Amino acid sequence: MPTFAVWPLDAADTDSFWVYAIDDWDARAQVSTTLGIDAHNEARYACDEDNRFRPPLNVIVHSGGELTGVAEPAPSSLGCDDVCNSVFG
Repeated sequence: MPTFAVWPLDAADTDSFWVYAIDDWDARAQVSTTLGIDAHNEARYACDEDNRFRPPLNVIVHSGGELTGVAEPAPSSLGCDDVCNSVFG
């Protein structure tokens, strides 16, 4: 799985983040959910694959060196049977 960097486009906010993710959407989702910021807003945050180093799995690495455990995704409002049946028939 690749490492993604998520960083603010606004010079006033200097904290950047690195996280293992499946793709850029997943990286933005992990940062948004965990840190409560709008990382999906492409006008405010950029995101790109950046494999210069490997952060620990399920951890967001901040540019200041802090580590934050990735939050669990919110449970679906659909039950497992509903999801499985809609996907697998």
